[in-house]
Amino acid sequence: MIVLHLQWSFLLKAGMMLNRESSDLVFLFIILLIPGIFFGNLVIVSISLVPLFLLIIGLAFSPPRVVAVETDEIATPAWVGANGLVVRRVRTSDGIGLIKLYQPLPQEFALAEGSNLAWHWQWFKASTIEMSFRIRFTKRGDYTIPPLEWVSQHPLKLTGGQGSDGAQVTLNIWPRFYLPRSLKTLPGLSVSPLPSADIAKIGIPGQDFREIRAYVSGDPIKNINWRAMARRAEQYVWPLVNEYEREGRKSVLIYLDANPAIEIGDNIENGLECSLEAAVNLLFYFLEKGYRTGIYICGHISRYLHPDTSRIQFRKALRYLMDVRPAYQINQLLTAVETTRDYVLGYNPLTIVITTLDMKTNRVVETAVSRLRQMYNRHRRPAIMVISIDAYGLIPQDMNNQSHITELTRLQMRPFVRRLRSYGANVIEWHPDRETFSSVISRKVMVR
Repeated sequence: MIVLHLQWSFLLKAGMMLNRESSDLVFLFIILLIPGIFFGNLVIVSISLVPLFLLIIGLAFSPPRVVAVETDEIATPAWVGANGLVVRRVRTSDGIGLIKLYQPLPQEFALAEGSNLAWHWQWFKASTIEMSFRIRFTKRGDYTIPPLEWVSQHPLKLTGGQGSDGAQVTLNIWPRFYLPRSLKTLPGLSVSPLPSADIAKIGIPGQDFREIRAYVSGDPIKNINWRAMARRAEQYVWPLVNEYEREGRKSVLIYLDANPAIEIGDNIENGLECSLEAAVNLLFYFLEKGYRTGIYICGHISRYLHPDTSRIQFRKALRYLMDVRPAYQINQLLTAVETTRDYVLGYNPLTIVITTLDMKTNRVVETAVSRLRQMYNRHRRPAIMVISIDAYGLIPQDMNNQSHITELTRLQMRPFVRRLRSYGANVIEWHPDRETFSSVISRKVMVR
Protein backbone atom coordinates (compact mmCIF):
# COMPACT_ATOMS: atom_id res chain seq x y z
CA MET A 1 0.00 0.00 0.00
CA ILE A 2 2.85 2.37 0.79
CA VAL A 3 4.44 1.63 -2.62
CA LEU A 4 1.08 2.19 -4.38
CA HIS A 5 0.62 5.46 -2.51
CA LEU A 6 4.06 6.67 -3.62
CA GLN A 7 3.29 5.73 -7.25
CA TRP A 8 0.02 7.68 -7.12
CA SER A 9 1.80 10.70 -5.65
CA PHE A 10 4.39 10.59 -8.39
CA LEU A 11 1.75 10.32 -11.09
CA LEU A 12 -0.21 13.21 -9.60
CA LYS A 13 2.88 15.40 -9.61
CA ALA A 14 3.73 14.34 -13.16
CA GLY A 15 0.20 15.18 -14.25
CA MET A 16 0.57 18.67 -12.81
CA MET A 17 3.78 19.22 -14.82
CA LEU A 18 2.31 18.04 -18.16
CA ASN A 19 -0.29 19.68 -20.36
CA ARG A 20 -3.99 18.99 -20.25
CA GLU A 21 -3.97 15.94 -22.55
CA SER A 22 -1.14 14.27 -20.61
CA SER A 23 -2.86 15.04 -17.31
CA ASP A 24 -6.06 13.47 -18.60
CA LEU A 25 -4.20 10.22 -19.36
CA VAL A 26 -2.63 10.19 -15.88
CA PHE A 27 -5.94 10.73 -14.11
CA LEU A 28 -7.68 8.21 -16.36
CA PHE A 29 -5.12 5.62 -15.33
CA ILE A 30 -5.65 6.42 -11.64
CA ILE A 31 -9.45 6.40 -11.91
CA LEU A 32 -9.45 2.96 -13.58
CA LEU A 33 -6.74 1.50 -11.38
CA ILE A 34 -8.39 2.30 -8.02
CA PRO A 35 -11.72 0.48 -8.61
CA GLY A 36 -9.85 -2.39 -10.34
CA ILE A 37 -7.73 -2.98 -7.25
CA PHE A 38 -10.64 -2.38 -4.85
CA PHE A 39 -12.88 -4.95 -6.54
CA GLY A 40 -10.00 -7.21 -7.54
CA ASN A 41 -10.97 -7.03 -11.19
CA LEU A 42 -7.94 -7.78 -13.38
CA VAL A 43 -9.78 -6.67 -16.53
CA ILE A 44 -10.22 -3.11 -15.22
CA VAL A 45 -6.62 -3.09 -13.97
CA SER A 46 -5.44 -4.18 -17.43
CA ILE A 47 -7.54 -1.48 -19.11
CA SER A 48 -6.06 1.16 -16.79
CA LEU A 49 -2.60 0.32 -18.13
CA VAL A 50 -3.57 1.38 -21.67
CA PRO A 51 -3.47 5.18 -21.03
CA LEU A 52 -0.30 4.68 -18.98
CA PHE A 53 1.49 2.88 -21.81
CA LEU A 54 0.16 5.47 -24.28
CA LEU A 55 1.61 8.23 -22.12
CA ILE A 56 4.99 6.50 -21.77
CA ILE A 57 5.27 5.83 -25.50
CA GLY A 58 4.21 9.35 -26.35
CA LEU A 59 6.72 10.94 -23.97
CA ALA A 60 9.51 8.90 -25.55
CA PHE A 61 9.35 11.26 -28.55
CA SER A 62 9.65 15.01 -28.07
CA PRO A 63 8.28 17.68 -30.43
CA PRO A 64 10.69 19.88 -32.41
CA ARG A 65 11.84 23.24 -31.13
CA VAL A 66 13.15 26.36 -32.88
CA VAL A 67 16.94 26.57 -32.58
CA ALA A 68 17.74 29.74 -34.56
CA VAL A 69 16.05 32.28 -36.85
CA GLU A 70 17.88 34.11 -39.63
CA THR A 71 16.38 37.26 -41.16
CA ASP A 72 17.13 38.90 -44.51
CA GLU A 73 17.52 42.65 -44.49
CA ILE A 74 14.66 44.79 -45.76
CA ALA A 75 15.53 47.79 -47.89
CA THR A 76 15.03 50.94 -45.83
CA PRO A 77 14.03 53.71 -45.93
CA ALA A 78 10.96 52.88 -47.96
CA TRP A 79 8.02 54.92 -49.23
CA VAL A 80 4.36 54.71 -48.33
CA GLY A 81 2.65 52.46 -50.86
CA ALA A 82 5.79 50.41 -51.54
CA ASN A 83 6.16 46.69 -50.79
CA GLY A 84 8.84 45.00 -48.71
CA LEU A 85 9.93 41.35 -48.70
CA VAL A 86 10.20 39.68 -45.29
CA VAL A 87 12.20 36.44 -45.21
CA ARG A 88 12.73 34.33 -42.07
CA ARG A 89 14.76 31.10 -42.14
CA VAL A 90 13.98 28.90 -39.16
CA ARG A 91 16.19 25.99 -38.03
CA THR A 92 14.55 23.37 -35.82
CA SER A 93 15.85 20.63 -33.56
CA ASP A 94 15.20 16.90 -33.85
CA GLY A 95 11.71 15.77 -33.00
CA ILE A 96 8.35 14.72 -34.33
CA GLY A 97 5.25 16.86 -34.41
CA LEU A 98 3.71 20.04 -35.75
CA ILE A 99 5.38 23.44 -35.51
CA LYS A 100 3.48 26.67 -36.14
CA LEU A 101 5.20 29.94 -37.10
CA TYR A 102 3.64 33.37 -36.80
CA GLN A 103 5.19 36.73 -37.61
CA PRO A 104 3.43 39.66 -35.86
CA LEU A 105 3.21 42.87 -37.90
CA PRO A 106 2.40 46.49 -37.02
CA GLN A 107 -1.24 47.29 -37.64
CA GLU A 108 -0.25 49.92 -40.22
CA PHE A 109 1.19 47.20 -42.50
CA ALA A 110 -0.89 45.13 -44.90
CA LEU A 111 -0.11 41.74 -46.44
CA ALA A 112 0.49 42.17 -50.16
CA GLU A 113 1.56 38.61 -51.00
CA GLY A 114 1.92 35.35 -49.09
CA SER A 115 1.10 34.79 -45.43
CA ASN A 116 2.71 35.59 -42.10
CA LEU A 117 1.42 32.28 -40.68
CA ALA A 118 3.00 28.92 -41.55
CA TRP A 119 2.69 25.25 -40.46
CA HIS A 120 5.33 22.55 -40.77
CA TRP A 121 5.11 18.83 -39.91
CA GLN A 122 8.45 17.32 -38.99
CA TRP A 123 9.53 13.66 -38.80
CA PHE A 124 12.43 13.23 -36.37
CA LYS A 125 15.20 14.88 -38.44
CA ALA A 126 16.00 18.58 -37.94
CA SER A 127 14.97 20.82 -40.81
CA THR A 128 15.13 24.39 -42.12
CA ILE A 129 11.92 26.27 -42.82
CA GLU A 130 11.84 29.37 -45.03
CA MET A 131 8.97 31.76 -44.39
CA SER A 132 8.60 34.64 -46.87
CA PHE A 133 5.87 37.14 -47.68
CA ARG A 134 5.47 40.70 -48.89
CA ILE A 135 4.08 43.55 -46.84
CA ARG A 136 2.70 46.89 -48.01
CA PHE A 137 3.63 50.05 -46.12
CA THR A 138 0.44 52.06 -45.71
CA LYS A 139 1.55 54.83 -43.35
CA ARG A 140 4.73 56.82 -42.74
CA GLY A 141 6.66 56.55 -39.49
CA ASP A 142 9.25 54.46 -37.66
CA TYR A 143 8.17 50.86 -37.12
CA THR A 144 9.59 47.69 -35.62
CA ILE A 145 8.79 44.16 -36.77
CA PRO A 146 8.95 42.01 -33.60
CA PRO A 147 10.65 38.59 -33.34
CA LEU A 148 9.07 35.50 -34.84
CA GLU A 149 6.67 33.59 -32.58
CA TRP A 150 6.48 29.78 -32.70
CA VAL A 151 4.50 26.96 -31.10
CA SER A 152 5.42 23.24 -31.32
CA GLN A 153 3.02 20.40 -30.60
CA HIS A 154 3.39 16.66 -29.95
CA PRO A 155 1.54 14.34 -32.40
CA LEU A 156 -0.64 13.17 -29.48
CA LYS A 157 -0.73 16.69 -28.01
CA LEU A 158 1.03 15.35 -24.92
CA THR A 159 3.81 17.97 -24.78
CA GLY A 160 4.77 21.11 -26.58
CA GLY A 161 6.72 24.32 -26.46
CA GLN A 162 6.53 27.94 -27.51
CA GLY A 163 8.71 31.01 -27.70
CA SER A 164 9.92 33.88 -29.86
CA ASP A 165 13.21 34.06 -31.75
CA GLY A 166 14.85 36.19 -34.37
CA ALA A 167 16.02 39.78 -34.53
CA GLN A 168 13.76 42.80 -34.53
CA VAL A 169 13.60 44.67 -37.83
CA THR A 170 13.43 48.48 -37.74
CA LEU A 171 11.92 50.26 -40.72
CA ASN A 172 11.72 53.94 -41.68
CA ILE A 173 8.72 54.62 -43.88
CA TRP A 174 8.69 57.99 -45.65
CA PRO A 175 5.61 59.76 -47.05
CA ARG A 176 4.34 58.66 -50.45
CA PHE A 177 6.50 59.92 -53.28
CA TYR A 178 6.13 59.89 -57.06
CA LEU A 179 8.73 60.91 -59.60
CA PRO A 180 7.30 64.19 -60.87
CA ARG A 181 6.32 64.57 -64.48
CA SER A 182 7.31 67.61 -66.50
CA LEU A 183 5.09 70.44 -65.31
CA LYS A 184 3.42 72.73 -67.81
CA THR A 185 4.46 76.23 -66.85
CA LEU A 186 4.87 79.61 -68.45
CA PRO A 187 8.15 81.55 -68.30
CA GLY A 188 8.04 84.90 -66.60
CA LEU A 189 9.35 87.07 -63.82
CA SER A 190 7.93 85.55 -60.61
CA VAL A 191 4.50 85.19 -62.23
CA SER A 192 3.77 81.58 -63.09
CA PRO A 193 2.49 79.25 -60.35
CA LEU A 194 5.30 76.75 -60.98
CA PRO A 195 8.12 79.00 -62.27
CA SER A 196 10.49 76.57 -63.92
CA ALA A 197 11.86 79.41 -66.04
CA ASP A 198 11.44 82.37 -63.69
CA ILE A 199 14.13 84.89 -63.00
CA ALA A 200 14.85 84.92 -59.29
CA LYS A 201 15.79 87.29 -56.54
CA ILE A 202 17.98 84.60 -55.09
CA GLY A 203 20.87 82.59 -56.45
CA ILE A 204 24.55 83.26 -56.96
CA PRO A 205 25.31 86.80 -55.70
CA GLY A 206 26.38 89.11 -58.48
CA GLN A 207 28.69 92.15 -58.44
CA ASP A 208 26.01 94.82 -58.54
CA PHE A 209 25.25 96.35 -55.14
CA ARG A 210 21.56 96.65 -54.39
CA GLU A 211 20.96 97.93 -50.84
CA ILE A 212 21.80 97.67 -47.14
CA ARG A 213 19.15 95.86 -45.14
CA ALA A 214 18.60 94.18 -41.78
CA TYR A 215 20.08 90.76 -41.18
CA VAL A 216 17.75 87.81 -41.88
CA SER A 217 18.27 84.28 -40.59
CA GLY A 218 20.31 82.43 -43.19
CA ASP A 219 22.32 85.39 -44.54
CA PRO A 220 26.07 84.72 -44.88
CA ILE A 221 28.22 86.28 -42.17
CA LYS A 222 30.59 87.66 -44.80
CA ASN A 223 27.83 89.98 -46.08
CA ILE A 224 27.57 91.86 -42.77
CA ASN A 225 28.40 95.55 -43.21
CA TRP A 226 30.37 96.30 -40.05
CA ARG A 227 30.91 99.97 -40.85
CA ALA A 228 27.20 100.61 -41.28
CA MET A 229 26.57 98.82 -37.99
CA ALA A 230 29.14 101.01 -36.24
CA ARG A 231 27.57 104.22 -37.56
CA ARG A 232 24.13 103.17 -36.29
CA ALA A 233 25.24 101.42 -33.12
CA GLU A 234 23.54 103.94 -30.85
CA GLN A 235 20.13 103.71 -32.51
CA TYR A 236 20.16 100.23 -34.07
CA VAL A 237 21.87 97.14 -32.67
CA TRP A 238 20.63 94.56 -35.18
CA PRO A 239 23.25 93.48 -37.79
CA LEU A 240 23.12 95.05 -41.26
CA VAL A 241 24.10 93.18 -44.42
CA ASN A 242 24.91 94.15 -47.99
CA GLU A 243 22.37 92.96 -50.52
CA TYR A 244 23.59 92.26 -54.07
CA GLU A 245 21.67 91.55 -57.22
CA ARG A 246 21.39 87.81 -57.57
CA GLU A 247 21.42 85.56 -60.59
CA GLY A 248 19.57 82.33 -61.08
CA ARG A 249 16.11 81.07 -60.26
CA LYS A 250 13.81 82.15 -57.50
CA SER A 251 13.35 80.50 -54.13
CA VAL A 252 10.35 78.52 -52.87
CA LEU A 253 8.87 78.59 -49.38
CA ILE A 254 6.31 75.93 -48.42
CA TYR A 255 3.91 76.31 -45.51
CA LEU A 256 2.52 72.97 -44.29
CA ASP A 257 -0.62 73.85 -42.32
CA ALA A 258 -1.23 70.84 -40.06
CA ASN A 259 -4.33 72.33 -38.43
CA PRO A 260 -6.83 70.14 -36.50
CA ALA A 261 -8.97 69.71 -39.63
CA ILE A 262 -6.11 67.79 -41.23
CA GLU A 263 -7.16 64.61 -39.39
CA ILE A 264 -10.20 64.16 -41.67
CA GLY A 265 -10.26 60.55 -42.90
CA ASP A 266 -9.35 57.23 -41.29
CA ASN A 267 -6.23 55.97 -39.52
CA ILE A 268 -4.42 55.09 -42.73
CA GLU A 269 -5.59 57.66 -45.29
CA ASN A 270 -6.33 61.13 -44.00
CA GLY A 271 -5.61 64.77 -44.66
CA LEU A 272 -2.31 64.67 -42.77
CA GLU A 273 -0.84 61.86 -44.87
CA CYS A 274 -1.99 63.59 -48.07
CA SER A 275 -0.44 66.88 -46.94
CA LEU A 276 2.87 65.14 -46.31
CA GLU A 277 2.69 63.52 -49.73
CA ALA A 278 2.18 66.92 -51.37
CA ALA A 279 5.01 68.50 -49.37
CA VAL A 280 7.50 65.74 -50.19
CA ASN A 281 6.75 65.81 -53.91
CA LEU A 282 7.01 69.58 -54.14
CA LEU A 283 10.25 69.65 -52.16
CA PHE A 284 11.84 67.05 -54.41
CA TYR A 285 10.66 68.73 -57.60
CA PHE A 286 11.94 72.21 -56.79
CA LEU A 287 15.21 71.02 -55.26
CA GLU A 288 15.92 68.91 -58.34
CA LYS A 289 15.30 72.02 -60.47
CA GLY A 290 17.91 73.90 -58.47
CA TYR A 291 15.63 76.19 -56.45
CA ARG A 292 16.42 77.22 -52.92
CA THR A 293 13.52 75.52 -51.19
CA GLY A 294 12.44 75.68 -47.56
CA ILE A 295 9.48 74.54 -45.50
CA TYR A 296 7.68 75.79 -42.42
CA ILE A 297 5.75 73.03 -40.62
CA CYS A 298 2.80 74.36 -38.61
CA GLY A 299 2.15 71.28 -36.49
CA HIS A 300 2.23 70.12 -32.90
CA ILE A 301 5.86 71.25 -32.91
CA SER A 302 6.50 74.11 -35.36
CA ARG A 303 9.69 73.73 -37.36
CA TYR A 304 11.27 75.98 -39.95
CA LEU A 305 13.83 74.77 -42.46
CA HIS A 306 15.42 77.80 -44.11
CA PRO A 307 15.47 77.66 -47.95
CA ASP A 308 18.56 75.95 -49.31
CA THR A 309 19.59 73.68 -52.17
CA SER A 310 20.94 70.13 -52.63
CA ARG A 311 19.58 66.75 -51.62
CA ILE A 312 20.85 67.22 -48.10
CA GLN A 313 18.08 69.79 -47.73
CA PHE A 314 15.58 67.17 -48.92
CA ARG A 315 16.74 64.66 -46.30
CA LYS A 316 16.57 67.26 -43.56
CA ALA A 317 12.99 68.06 -44.53
CA LEU A 318 12.10 64.36 -44.56
CA ARG A 319 13.31 63.96 -40.99
CA TYR A 320 11.06 66.84 -39.94
CA LEU A 321 8.07 65.48 -41.86
CA MET A 322 8.40 62.02 -40.32
CA ASP A 323 7.40 63.34 -36.89
CA VAL A 324 4.59 65.70 -37.88
CA ARG A 325 1.48 65.63 -35.73
CA PRO A 326 -1.60 67.88 -35.99
CA ALA A 327 -1.48 71.18 -34.15
CA TYR A 328 -3.77 71.96 -31.24
CA GLN A 329 -4.27 75.57 -32.37
CA ILE A 330 -5.65 76.73 -35.72
CA ASN A 331 -3.71 80.00 -35.96
CA GLN A 332 -0.17 78.64 -36.30
CA LEU A 333 -0.21 79.45 -40.01
CA LEU A 334 -0.45 83.15 -39.14
CA THR A 335 2.54 82.78 -36.83
CA ALA A 336 4.50 81.13 -39.64
CA VAL A 337 3.72 83.98 -42.06
CA GLU A 338 4.86 86.58 -39.54
CA THR A 339 8.03 84.63 -38.72
CA THR A 340 9.05 84.46 -42.39
CA ARG A 341 7.95 88.03 -43.18
CA ASP A 342 11.48 89.41 -43.57
CA TYR A 343 12.46 86.59 -45.89
CA VAL A 344 9.39 87.03 -48.12
CA LEU A 345 9.93 90.80 -48.31
CA GLY A 346 13.63 90.43 -49.07
CA TYR A 347 13.60 87.54 -51.52
CA ASN A 348 10.08 87.52 -53.02
CA PRO A 349 9.85 83.68 -53.12
CA LEU A 350 7.13 81.48 -54.50
CA THR A 351 4.99 80.71 -51.42
CA ILE A 352 2.96 77.51 -51.33
CA VAL A 353 0.36 76.91 -48.61
CA ILE A 354 -0.66 73.24 -48.17
CA THR A 355 -3.81 73.05 -46.10
CA THR A 356 -7.06 71.18 -45.50
CA LEU A 357 -10.02 73.52 -45.64
CA ASP A 358 -12.60 73.44 -42.89
CA MET A 359 -15.26 75.86 -41.64
CA LYS A 360 -13.22 76.50 -38.48
CA THR A 361 -9.91 77.16 -40.26
CA ASN A 362 -11.05 78.99 -43.39
CA ARG A 363 -10.68 82.42 -41.80
CA VAL A 364 -7.11 81.69 -40.71
CA VAL A 365 -6.06 80.54 -44.19
CA GLU A 366 -7.72 83.54 -45.81
CA THR A 367 -5.96 85.94 -43.43
CA ALA A 368 -2.61 84.27 -44.07
CA VAL A 369 -3.02 84.55 -47.87
CA SER A 370 -4.09 88.18 -47.49
CA ARG A 371 -0.96 89.00 -45.48
CA LEU A 372 1.24 87.21 -48.00
CA ARG A 373 -0.39 89.24 -50.78
CA GLN A 374 0.56 92.48 -49.02
CA MET A 375 4.23 91.46 -49.04
CA TYR A 376 4.39 91.35 -52.85
CA ASN A 377 4.52 94.18 -55.36
CA ARG A 378 1.01 95.52 -55.86
CA HIS A 379 1.60 96.08 -59.58
CA ARG A 380 2.43 92.46 -60.26
CA ARG A 381 0.63 89.19 -59.74
CA PRO A 382 1.79 87.59 -56.45
CA ALA A 383 3.58 84.24 -56.52
CA ILE A 384 1.21 82.50 -54.11
CA MET A 385 -0.12 78.97 -54.47
CA VAL A 386 -2.68 77.29 -52.21
CA ILE A 387 -3.02 73.50 -52.39
CA SER A 388 -6.42 72.70 -50.94
CA ILE A 389 -6.68 69.04 -49.95
CA ASP A 390 -10.27 67.80 -50.01
CA ALA A 391 -10.02 64.93 -47.52
CA TYR A 392 -13.76 64.47 -47.05
CA GLY A 393 -13.77 61.74 -49.69
CA LEU A 394 -11.44 59.70 -47.46
CA ILE A 395 -14.09 59.36 -44.75
CA PRO A 396 -15.31 55.71 -44.66
CA GLN A 397 -18.67 55.46 -46.42
CA ASP A 398 -20.40 53.58 -43.61
CA MET A 399 -23.65 55.54 -43.78
CA ASN A 400 -26.19 55.86 -46.58
CA ASN A 401 -26.14 59.67 -46.47
CA GLN A 402 -22.37 60.04 -46.07
CA SER A 403 -21.85 60.88 -49.75
CA HIS A 404 -24.45 63.66 -49.58
CA ILE A 405 -22.76 65.16 -46.50
CA THR A 406 -19.42 65.15 -48.34
CA GLU A 407 -20.88 66.94 -51.36
CA LEU A 408 -22.61 69.53 -49.19
CA THR A 409 -19.35 70.24 -47.36
CA ARG A 410 -17.57 70.73 -50.68
CA LEU A 411 -20.23 73.19 -51.80
CA GLN A 412 -19.69 75.20 -48.62
CA MET A 413 -16.03 75.58 -49.54
CA ARG A 414 -16.69 77.13 -52.98
CA PRO A 415 -17.16 80.76 -51.83
CA PHE A 416 -14.03 80.54 -49.73
CA VAL A 417 -11.98 79.23 -52.67
CA ARG A 418 -13.21 82.13 -54.80
CA ARG A 419 -12.12 84.63 -52.15
CA LEU A 420 -8.64 83.10 -52.08
CA ARG A 421 -8.40 83.50 -55.84
CA SER A 422 -9.51 87.11 -55.53
CA TYR A 423 -6.27 87.77 -53.62
CA GLY A 424 -4.33 86.54 -56.64
CA ALA A 425 -3.54 83.10 -55.23
CA ASN A 426 -3.41 80.12 -57.52
CA VAL A 427 -5.66 77.54 -55.82
CA ILE A 428 -5.21 73.86 -56.68
CA GLU A 429 -7.92 71.57 -55.37
CA TRP A 430 -6.83 67.98 -54.83
CA HIS A 431 -9.26 65.12 -54.22
CA PRO A 432 -7.07 62.24 -52.97
CA ASP A 433 -9.92 59.74 -53.30
CA ARG A 434 -10.10 60.40 -57.05
CA GLU A 435 -6.56 61.09 -58.30
CA THR A 436 -2.94 61.16 -57.29
CA PHE A 437 -1.08 64.33 -56.44
CA SER A 438 1.33 63.77 -59.32
CA SER A 439 -1.50 63.89 -61.86
CA VAL A 440 -3.01 67.00 -60.28
CA ILE A 441 0.18 69.06 -60.13
CA SER A 442 1.19 68.01 -63.67
CA ARG A 443 -1.84 69.72 -65.21
CA LYS A 444 -1.63 73.28 -66.45
CA VAL A 445 -3.11 75.42 -63.66
CA MET A 446 -4.63 78.79 -64.53
CA VAL A 447 -5.19 81.55 -62.00
CA ARG A 448 -8.84 82.56 -61.88
